[in-house]
Amino acid sequence: MKFKGETLFGNGTVSGELVVYPEPLSFLGDVDGKSGIIRTINASIAGKVLAIPSSRGSTVGPYVMYQLSKYDKAPLAILSVKADTMLIIGAIMAQIPIMTNLPREILSLRSGVMARVDLDRGEVYVNEPEARLALLLLEELELRNGRARLRYLKVYRMMDYWLGSRFAKAILDRLISSGYVAVKGDRIELLRRFKASKSWTQVYKEAREVIINTYLSMQRPPSK
Repeated sequence: MKFKGETLFGNGTVSGELVVYPEPLSFLGDVDGKSGIIRTINASIAGKVLAIPSSRGSTVGPYVMYQLSKYDKAPLAILSVKADTMLIIGAIMAQIPIMTNLPREILSLRSGVMARVDLDRGEVYVNEPEARLALLLLEELELRNGRARLRYLKVYRMMDYWLGSRFAKAILDRLISSGYVAVKGDRIELLRRFKASKSWTQVYKEAREVIINTYLSMQRPPSK
Protein backbone atom coordinates (compact mmCIF):
# COMPACT_ATOMS: atom_id res chain seq x y z
CA MET A 1 0.00 0.00 0.00
CA LYS A 2 1.36 3.40 -0.98
CA PHE A 3 0.57 6.84 0.45
CA LYS A 4 1.65 10.00 -1.36
CA GLY A 5 2.79 13.09 0.52
CA GLU A 6 5.24 15.98 0.37
CA THR A 7 8.68 15.91 1.97
CA LEU A 8 9.50 19.09 3.87
CA PHE A 9 12.84 18.04 5.32
CA GLY A 10 15.15 15.07 4.84
CA ASN A 11 16.20 12.78 2.03
CA GLY A 12 16.84 9.13 1.32
CA THR A 13 14.80 6.22 2.66
CA VAL A 14 14.08 5.17 6.24
CA SER A 15 12.23 2.08 7.46
CA GLY A 16 10.83 1.37 10.89
CA GLU A 17 7.93 0.43 13.10
CA LEU A 18 4.94 2.73 12.78
CA VAL A 19 3.44 4.55 15.78
CA VAL A 20 0.05 6.08 14.96
CA TYR A 21 -1.30 8.90 17.14
CA PRO A 22 -4.70 9.86 15.65
CA GLU A 23 -5.09 13.18 17.49
CA PRO A 24 -3.02 16.40 17.18
CA LEU A 25 0.11 15.80 19.27
CA SER A 26 1.44 18.26 21.85
CA PHE A 27 5.18 17.63 22.14
CA LEU A 28 5.29 19.80 25.26
CA GLY A 29 2.42 18.11 27.11
CA ASP A 30 2.20 14.62 25.61
CA VAL A 31 5.83 13.65 24.99
CA ASP A 32 8.67 13.02 27.42
CA GLY A 33 11.69 14.61 25.75
CA LYS A 34 14.21 12.45 27.62
CA SER A 35 12.60 9.03 27.13
CA GLY A 36 10.70 9.45 23.86
CA ILE A 37 7.49 8.17 25.48
CA ILE A 38 4.08 9.53 24.48
CA ARG A 39 2.58 9.73 27.95
CA THR A 40 -1.07 9.52 26.91
CA ILE A 41 -0.65 6.10 25.27
CA ASN A 42 2.59 4.97 26.97
CA ALA A 43 4.28 4.27 23.63
CA SER A 44 7.85 5.04 22.61
CA ILE A 45 8.59 6.92 19.40
CA ALA A 46 12.36 6.51 19.67
CA GLY A 47 13.71 5.05 16.43
CA LYS A 48 10.22 4.64 14.99
CA VAL A 49 8.08 6.28 12.33
CA LEU A 50 5.52 8.63 13.91
CA ALA A 51 2.22 9.31 12.11
CA ILE A 52 0.07 12.21 13.37
CA PRO A 53 -2.59 14.49 11.90
CA SER A 54 -0.73 17.62 13.12
CA SER A 55 0.83 19.08 16.25
CA ARG A 56 -0.61 21.47 18.80
CA GLY A 57 0.68 23.57 21.65
CA SER A 58 3.06 26.43 22.29
CA THR A 59 6.41 27.45 20.85
CA VAL A 60 8.13 25.23 23.42
CA GLY A 61 7.19 22.16 21.38
CA PRO A 62 10.17 22.46 19.00
CA TYR A 63 12.55 22.49 21.96
CA VAL A 64 11.06 19.20 23.18
CA MET A 65 11.67 17.78 19.70
CA TYR A 66 15.28 19.00 19.91
CA GLN A 67 15.54 17.36 23.33
CA LEU A 68 14.39 14.05 21.80
CA SER A 69 17.24 14.29 19.31
CA LYS A 70 19.76 15.25 21.99
CA TYR A 71 18.89 12.18 24.07
CA ASP A 72 18.80 9.93 20.99
CA LYS A 73 15.06 9.33 21.42
CA ALA A 74 13.79 11.03 18.27
CA PRO A 75 11.58 9.25 15.71
CA LEU A 76 13.13 8.18 12.41
CA ALA A 77 10.59 10.32 10.58
CA ILE A 78 7.37 12.22 11.19
CA LEU A 79 4.40 11.68 8.88
CA SER A 80 1.69 14.32 9.10
CA VAL A 81 -1.61 15.08 7.43
CA LYS A 82 -0.99 18.80 7.87
CA ALA A 83 2.26 20.17 9.25
CA ASP A 84 1.94 23.44 11.15
CA THR A 85 4.78 25.93 11.51
CA MET A 86 5.91 24.73 14.96
CA LEU A 87 6.08 21.13 13.80
CA ILE A 88 8.22 22.07 10.79
CA ILE A 89 10.55 24.26 12.89
CA GLY A 90 10.91 21.51 15.49
CA ALA A 91 11.69 18.86 12.87
CA ILE A 92 14.40 21.03 11.31
CA MET A 93 15.88 21.95 14.72
CA ALA A 94 15.99 18.28 15.71
CA GLN A 95 17.04 17.08 12.23
CA ILE A 96 14.02 14.76 12.04
CA PRO A 97 12.82 13.96 8.49
CA ILE A 98 9.24 15.12 8.02
CA MET A 99 6.57 14.53 5.38
CA THR A 100 3.17 16.24 5.14
CA ASN A 101 0.01 16.40 3.00
CA LEU A 102 -0.52 12.68 3.53
CA PRO A 103 -4.12 11.39 3.32
CA ARG A 104 -5.98 10.98 6.63
CA GLU A 105 -6.37 7.29 5.80
CA ILE A 106 -2.80 6.78 7.00
CA LEU A 107 -4.09 7.35 10.55
CA SER A 108 -6.23 4.20 10.26
CA LEU A 109 -3.09 2.05 10.07
CA ARG A 110 -2.19 -0.10 13.04
CA SER A 111 0.74 0.85 15.24
CA GLY A 112 3.44 -1.80 15.07
CA VAL A 113 3.44 -2.46 11.33
CA MET A 114 6.55 -1.73 9.30
CA ALA A 115 6.64 1.38 7.14
CA ARG A 116 9.16 2.44 4.51
CA VAL A 117 9.43 6.19 3.95
CA ASP A 118 10.91 7.34 0.66
CA LEU A 119 11.67 11.00 1.34
CA ASP A 120 13.02 11.63 -2.15
CA ARG A 121 9.75 10.54 -3.77
CA GLY A 122 7.44 11.71 -1.01
CA GLU A 123 5.95 8.24 -0.62
CA VAL A 124 5.17 5.90 2.29
CA TYR A 125 4.84 2.16 1.76
CA VAL A 126 3.00 -0.16 4.15
CA ASN A 127 2.19 -3.79 3.37
CA GLU A 128 -0.51 -4.80 5.81
CA PRO A 129 -3.59 -6.78 4.68
CA GLU A 130 -5.79 -5.40 7.46
CA ALA A 131 -4.98 -1.78 6.56
CA ARG A 132 -5.52 -2.38 2.85
CA LEU A 133 -8.91 -3.99 3.50
CA ALA A 134 -9.92 -1.17 5.84
CA LEU A 135 -9.16 1.40 3.14
CA LEU A 136 -10.99 -0.64 0.48
CA LEU A 137 -14.02 -0.84 2.77
CA LEU A 138 -13.94 2.96 3.10
CA GLU A 139 -13.66 3.36 -0.67
CA GLU A 140 -16.63 1.09 -1.30
CA LEU A 141 -18.67 3.04 1.25
CA GLU A 142 -17.68 6.31 -0.43
CA LEU A 143 -18.81 4.89 -3.79
CA ARG A 144 -22.15 4.14 -2.10
CA ASN A 145 -22.45 7.84 -1.24
CA GLY A 146 -21.28 7.36 2.32
CA ARG A 147 -24.18 5.28 3.67
CA ALA A 148 -25.28 1.68 3.35
CA ARG A 149 -26.58 -1.33 5.18
CA LEU A 150 -23.62 -3.33 6.41
CA ARG A 151 -24.83 -6.50 4.72
CA TYR A 152 -24.76 -4.72 1.36
CA LEU A 153 -21.03 -3.96 1.54
CA LYS A 154 -19.40 -6.56 -0.67
CA VAL A 155 -15.90 -6.06 0.79
CA TYR A 156 -17.25 -6.70 4.30
CA ARG A 157 -19.20 -9.78 3.17
CA MET A 158 -16.12 -11.23 1.47
CA MET A 159 -14.04 -10.71 4.61
CA ASP A 160 -16.73 -12.28 6.76
CA TYR A 161 -17.02 -15.31 4.45
CA TRP A 162 -13.32 -15.99 3.81
CA LEU A 163 -11.62 -14.69 6.94
CA GLY A 164 -14.34 -15.05 9.56
CA SER A 165 -16.64 -12.73 11.47
CA ARG A 166 -14.01 -11.90 14.12
CA PHE A 167 -11.57 -10.67 11.46
CA ALA A 168 -14.23 -8.56 9.71
CA LYS A 169 -15.52 -7.12 12.99
CA ALA A 170 -11.99 -6.24 14.13
CA ILE A 171 -11.47 -4.12 11.01
CA LEU A 172 -14.87 -2.47 11.45
CA ASP A 173 -14.12 -1.72 15.13
CA ARG A 174 -10.82 -0.20 14.09
CA LEU A 175 -12.54 2.19 11.68
CA ILE A 176 -15.13 3.09 14.32
CA SER A 177 -12.52 3.81 17.01
CA SER A 178 -10.49 5.97 14.62
CA GLY A 179 -13.56 8.05 13.78
CA TYR A 180 -13.95 7.07 10.14
CA VAL A 181 -17.35 5.38 10.34
CA ALA A 182 -20.34 5.08 12.65
CA VAL A 183 -22.61 2.07 12.89
CA LYS A 184 -26.20 2.29 14.06
CA GLY A 185 -28.04 -0.99 14.01
CA ASP A 186 -27.43 -2.53 10.59
CA ARG A 187 -26.48 0.77 8.96
CA ILE A 188 -22.97 2.14 8.48
CA GLU A 189 -22.11 5.76 7.71
CA LEU A 190 -18.87 7.32 6.51
CA LEU A 191 -17.97 10.24 8.80
CA ARG A 192 -15.03 11.55 6.77
CA ARG A 193 -15.91 11.96 3.13
CA PHE A 194 -13.24 11.86 0.45
CA LYS A 195 -12.93 11.34 -3.29
CA ALA A 196 -12.67 7.63 -4.09
CA SER A 197 -9.63 6.84 -6.23
CA LYS A 198 -10.91 3.51 -7.57
CA SER A 199 -13.92 2.21 -9.47
CA TRP A 200 -16.26 -0.49 -8.15
CA THR A 201 -14.42 -3.08 -10.24
CA GLN A 202 -11.00 -2.04 -8.97
CA VAL A 203 -12.14 -2.06 -5.33
CA TYR A 204 -13.63 -5.55 -5.55
CA LYS A 205 -10.73 -6.98 -7.56
CA GLU A 206 -8.11 -5.67 -5.11
CA ALA A 207 -10.16 -6.77 -2.09
CA ARG A 208 -10.59 -10.26 -3.52
CA GLU A 209 -6.84 -10.62 -4.11
CA VAL A 210 -5.93 -9.42 -0.60
CA ILE A 211 -8.57 -11.61 1.04
CA ILE A 212 -7.58 -14.76 -0.84
CA ASN A 213 -3.87 -14.24 -0.12
CA THR A 214 -4.66 -13.59 3.54
CA TYR A 215 -6.86 -16.70 3.68
CA LEU A 216 -4.11 -18.83 2.16
CA SER A 217 -1.53 -17.48 4.61
CA MET A 218 -3.88 -18.28 7.51
CA GLN A 219 -4.31 -21.87 6.29
CA ARG A 220 -0.60 -22.41 5.64
CA PRO A 221 1.08 -24.49 8.38
CA PRO A 222 3.96 -22.77 10.23
CA SER A 223 7.44 -23.47 8.87
CA LYS A 224 9.64 -25.79 10.91
